[in-house]
Amino acid sequence: MEPTEIETTLTTHPHITHAAVVPTADRQRLVAYIVGGADPDEVRPWLAAQLPDYMVPGVFVAMDALPLTVNGKLDRDALPEPELAETVSARGPRNEDEAELCRIFAEVLDLPRVGVDDDFFALGGHSLLAVRLVSLIRDAGLAADPAAVTVATVLTATTPAALAERLGGGRERGDAAFAPLLPLRPDGASPPLFCIHPGFGLAWPYAALLPFVPDSRPVYGLQSPVVAGAEPAACLEDLAAEYLARIRRVQPHGPYHLLGWSFGGETAFALAGLLQRAGEEVRFLAVLDAQPPVPLDGEGRSGGDGFDAGAAREHLSRAVPGDADVLAGLGDDVVERLLAARSVHEYLSPSRPFEPFTGDLLCVVADGNARRTGAAVWREHIRGAVHAREVPYDHDDLLSRDAVAAIGPLLREAFARAHRRRGVARAHPRCRARPRSPVRPRRSAVPRRRGRHRPAAARGVRTARRPLIPACRGGGRTHRPLPRRETPHHPF
Repeated sequence: MEPTEIETTLTTHPHITHAAVVPTADRQRLVAYIVGGADPDEVRPWLAAQLPDYMVPGVFVAMDALPLTVNGKLDRDALPEPELAETVSARGPRNEDEAELCRIFAEVLDLPRVGVDDDFFALGGHSLLAVRLVSLIRDAGLAADPAAVTVATVLTATTPAALAERLGGGRERGDAAFAPLLPLRPDGASPPLFCIHPGFGLAWPYAALLPFVPDSRPVYGLQSPVVAGAEPAACLEDLAAEYLARIRRVQPHGPYHLLGWSFGGETAFALAGLLQRAGEEVRFLAVLDAQPPVPLDGEGRSGGDGFDAGAAREHLSRAVPGDADVLAGLGDDVVERLLAARSVHEYLSPSRPFEPFTGDLLCVVADGNARRTGAAVWREHIRGAVHAREVPYDHDDLLSRDAVAAIGPLLREAFARAHRRRGVARAHPRCRARPRSPVRPRRSAVPRRRGRHRPAAARGVRTARRPLIPACRGGGRTHRPLPRRETPHHPF
């Protein structure tokens, strides 16, 4: 297989100007480095439609420039190291049981992630590891009768999806629409986007953003435990820690991508801080009209007055446009839980200020809210760039159909910017030093000398004291000094 054929095909993409395809050190897979404005997650399916599957690189890295040697050839040593994940299925977990089983599979197999359709034994599992797998499944309480989970269970249900179905047969399940983890789009091989609920506790509205998130990226919504009838957290730190455990069942390690609207933006910021303190990479953080989380000293965010059952229904109706069946099915008990969640989140705040987040932030601001939720209030909490965009829509309408048409492209642009930044940030310094041209040869590390300042030998002038003449030894050219009394001359 010739990488040049893949490179030629890649450069026919309208948003790719230059490309390089190289094998990994173990020569088990290909890595494509692309220059231009293309999103790596969107390039993969495009290339798969042009070439056979075995010619599609396993990893795509976006860069601002390809590093070249002084001779104008690709400098492979200067290319950034890609993230190489194990090849797993694209379909992600659809509920918390599947998410927990995927996490346990990944832990036992020592893999970064596992999809629900991945076979335990095909990924390197064996009978001894199956014993440990059974032990962890029992400890997680995933079966009504833990003693009924045996190695034979794993041997006959070898994927997380099959195991979840086998173990969940006798367990009582609640309504999936109000589950703490809502799979808006579980399929995809890229790291997921986690969307944290706004004040009323449901993540349903984020479904409107799916067309603007690359198809290869799964999307999950985190919903308030209060909506499901659980006890509320005592402070924002406790809630963020609970959500962190929930996220890690789906994705044990980074890079993480977080999005939050209103109260969800504050929680996303708190989650990003917890992940960074744990040594994880948070590659993408975006907030929709949210304030930085600070201690409230007993005061609510907006007073919390006038949010009755009718307002709850109207709020949800605007957030989930066109979903008449869902709204018609909301009963009084659901409205009461939404009101309870709204009241809890109105006053839930951190016990002390959070540390600043290291990285960039996309900040979408509702009409007229720049003083409360704009770039000026976020800059002291962000060690990076704050990309603030104000849109002409009210706070409660930010995920309505019209607002999404304006916010979606901002989200897509921020995703592409985050991945381009990573490609440059992790590149070799010789690659980062040349932003003006996509392809530019590297200059020699030894500067040229011109005119009288050049050494005499470089100008072809030989001194009388130690003249040099060329001499051939073994087919090569060397130089040896003449006696001092001989007349100097130029080399052949």
